[in-house]
Amino acid sequence: MVNHRYLGTSDIARVCQVTAVTVGNWIRTGKLKASRVPGGNYRVTTADLAHFLQDAGMVVPSALISEQPRVLIICDEPAATGRFGSILADIGGRWHIDTACDCLTAGAKVVQIEPDLVILRLPMAGMDPQVCEQICQTSAWARCKLLVILTTGEPAETAEAKQIGADRCLGKDFTANEFRSAVLELLFEGALPPEDFQRTSQKDH
Repeated sequence: MVNHRYLGTSDIARVCQVTAVTVGNWIRTGKLKASRVPGGNYRVTTADLAHFLQDAGMVVPSALISEQPRVLIICDEPAATGRFGSILADIGGRWHIDTACDCLTAGAKVVQIEPDLVILRLPMAGMDPQVCEQICQTSAWARCKLLVILTTGEPAETAEAKQIGADRCLGKDFTANEFRSAVLELLFEGALPPEDFQRTSQKDH
């Protein structure tokens, strides 16, 4: 989700509403990671700038985020689905959140919305292995990040998560902070989403 283009010191000064001298000081003191190009000018990736702003307690401008994150929650427990959505809302930001409570609906929505992040709670009733295999073979599934919530911690459950390509797994007793950190790591490489996002959602019918 983070745009990896490079910014010069004047670009950063404009985005952060500070002077180029201030940006140069951030770089020279090692607070802001940067590289030099032929000619001696500094270049900073938007990802590194977002990390710096987060660490400094500053707002990450919306210009550093390429687009609205699309999240698909696959879960057959309404209470758990609600908790996932609430934590996302607490992060702040504008989210496109969709849900699916069965395997067939999940497969259709993966293709339809091409999510950036899938949150999958295992085990899930009616999880047809053949349908799961078909979902895993789609290009949309290959592009998204997968966060699996393991509710029992049984070896078979962990094996299933690995088989379907989990990028991160959380146990049933995960905290809101652990969930939040996993989402930020997978979607934004640790950078906070911009403060002016407003959460939107589409409910599964």
